Amino acid sequence: MMTVKKDKDLTQSNDIQIQTETVLINQGGGSLGAYECGVSKALAKYEIKFDIIAGSSIGAINAAILASNYSNRYGIKYSVKKLENFWLEMGEKMMPFCSDKQKSEMAALNSLFWGNPKAFTPLWMIQGGNPFYHFFTSPYLYVVSSLKNTIKKYVDFPKLQKFTEGKNKNDEENFEEKQFNKDLLEKNNENPRLIITATNVQSGEPVIFDSNKMNITLDHVMASAGYAIYGLPWTKIGNDYFWDGSFVHNTPLKAVIEASPKLSKIAYVSDVFPLRQKKLPNSMPETYHRVRDLLFHDISINQIEEVSNIIKEHLSIIEQMRNIILENKDKETKNKFNVIEKQFHKLSTNRKGFIINKLVHIERKESKNHHFLFEDADFSIASIERLIKEGEIEAEETILKNNEKEKVDIASSTSI
Repeated sequence: MMTVKKDKDLTQSNDIQIQTETVLINQGGGSLGAYECGVSKALAKYEIKFDIIAGSSIGAINAAILASNYSNRYGIKYSVKKLENFWLEMGEKMMPFCSDKQKSEMAALNSLFWGNPKAFTPLWMIQGGNPFYHFFTSPYLYVVSSLKNTIKKYVDFPKLQKFTEGKNKNDEENFEEKQFNKDLLEKNNENPRLIITATNVQSGEPVIFDSNKMNITLDHVMASAGYAIYGLPWTKIGNDYFWDGSFVHNTPLKAVIEASPKLSKIAYVSDVFPLRQKKLPNSMPETYHRVRDLLFHDISINQIEEVSNIIKEHLSIIEQMRNIILENKDKETKNKFNVIEKQFHKLSTNRKGFIINKLVHIERKESKNHHFLFEDADFSIASIERLIKEGEIEAEETILKNNEKEKVDIASSTSI
């Protein structure tokens, strides 16, 4: 999982452990989360071990399944089987004589009016009345008790519990510092760190739920997946109310960096909303569909990568200057240099998390002649299976391209 190497150039008495953690990021996107299941299947084939698994909305549910069923020996191989079973259980059979596009549209309409027996039930099926009545008298349209039961079936919550009742609060607050102790790391790496995001309904602020700082419960997962635009309810935790994490950042890479700022990252990002689409919209539903893709394709991924490159360049220049001083310093500058050295030490370790050593961005491609406004509400079994397959194929293609690029980069650097 975590790669560790010593920086031999540092003059401080205690060598710093320069660590890189591998992160899997899952986006929100309703039924499009099945694509992330396929991505995870591809990653499992390459036996990639993860230190952090993060997600928002449906990505948070995927992340919780993957993290709680994780094996320190086999990584996400077993988790992926559980995740695929989750998605196949969520799938609904539609009329076999319809085309795939018709099945998708019918499945979305079916979910809208009749719900999904494994996920949500409309208020009008429980309390009576018609949808318009509930639309104007209730802040939500669906009850999600069935989704809670389905999640409990696939998420092993006890494995996400790291803190016992009555534990010293300072132990939780200082956990970030303590995890730099190698012995503690080895004791706590059976399950990767789970980070999921939500949005505070009243303050509008993003919230991070982190298994290294709290016990992740069903309520935390449900809080991250309360997509209010589609009528799902908020979740109350303590005195606060939470909606879907995608309302602030649909791709919680920034949240991961904020939660773990001291370790540089190898990040695998699963992106379910295509940035590129050749076909221009022919109708307002297609226009809304395209706008939705652009809104939820989180541009923060590219921004973080740009910031990462800038930080790496600045740290490299500072380190080169530092080495020149080390080679030429005399007694007169020794004391001044020690002050600067402490500042450099702090700078080079406290913001390592902003350095992305490797970013594998797996982007879902737009299906040919098969896209419509409510495709993220399409839980037909045919679409679920198709998305899983597409995610697996496109993830493998991206990983192979990335590996080839790395070989070329290494060859270029060694030839210079």
